[in-house]
Amino acid sequence: MKRPVLRGKPRPPLRRDPRFWAWPVAATLAGLGWYASESLRHRREGAFGYEVVEGIEAGSDGFMRAAEALTGHPINEGCEVELLVNGDRIFPAMLETIAGAERTLCLETYVYWKGDVAGEVAEAVCERARAGVECKVLVDALGAAQMESSLLEEMERAGAAVCRFRPPKPYALRRLTNRSHRRLLIADGRTGMTGGVGIAGEWEGDAKGPDEWRDSHLRVSGPVLRDMQGAFTEALCEAADRGVDVRIVVPGPHIDKGFVRTAGRAAYAELIEAGVQLYEFMPTMLHAKSLAVDERWAMVGTMNFDNRSFQLHDEVTLGVWDERFNERLRQSFEADLERCEAIRPGRWGRRPLRMRAAEGATRFIRREL
Repeated sequence: MKRPVLRGKPRPPLRRDPRFWAWPVAATLAGLGWYASESLRHRREGAFGYEVVEGIEAGSDGFMRAAEALTGHPINEGCEVELLVNGDRIFPAMLETIAGAERTLCLETYVYWKGDVAGEVAEAVCERARAGVECKVLVDALGAAQMESSLLEEMERAGAAVCRFRPPKPYALRRLTNRSHRRLLIADGRTGMTGGVGIAGEWEGDAKGPDEWRDSHLRVSGPVLRDMQGAFTEALCEAADRGVDVRIVVPGPHIDKGFVRTAGRAAYAELIEAGVQLYEFMPTMLHAKSLAVDERWAMVGTMNFDNRSFQLHDEVTLGVWDERFNERLRQSFEADLERCEAIRPGRWGRRPLRMRAAEGATRFIRREL
């Protein structure tokens, strides 16, 4: 006896079923709506700034007074500053600073990923916490998303106070992009460290290859620690127009986010036309954020040259007014130049059409990168 065959209207393939696309389309539209509102907010908030209309030499007292007035932060004198270049020097100093804490230890970082140093830092904090040192650890919930949760649990069990900065919550989506991009380490309120390095294997080594990122960090002592404890753009084209020697080193092919490099390259033509000399760092990821002006003024910190750092993230940058430190930073910069590829005006103007198209495609999101 044959079984009856049930016939009916055939069901369309899943890809053609409108219900299959409902949630992805709704999520995409919601994301675009959120992005549009955030972009408009950035543009409204970024409409105002400061402009120094009278030229002030960086080596003068007037420059320091202007910097103090514009930033709203007092100038600290009598500080000691040590420049540390790359992980081979930065991480030993970091572990030494942690081990030297006797009363209090504050650690704040945006990036806490994986690698040997991730475990070493956690172990060092645990040791100090067990010894009775008051340890406080603050990591950004998104920046440290790759971190092994067991490390935070170990620090908590050892007695450290551990907190994640702004974990994603449905009722706080508008603040999702407001991150803490700072890197701070403060021991006993006497010794502090800040700069661009994150706690991850990418920064280990001495920038000898693509797997060893190039970065700068500072170890400081003195009155500035009060500001660092409490903390827990150069006008480049205008400067070049005045005849200032402006040289910029940016990440090259080993950047961690290729589309950000493409978006940044869209500004090269304007900078080149203004007389700025551009260089791309070729051996590995360049993550350092440093600035040297004339023979006295220098800055090293966590802040990127983008609107997220300027308007959304919590950042920290240390300004140093000292000839010897400025010279040391300049020497580091010159050493980096030897490992860079210069962006030549003529050759840049002849770059392929596909590169121009990719740069143009980033136009509407460039402010948020």
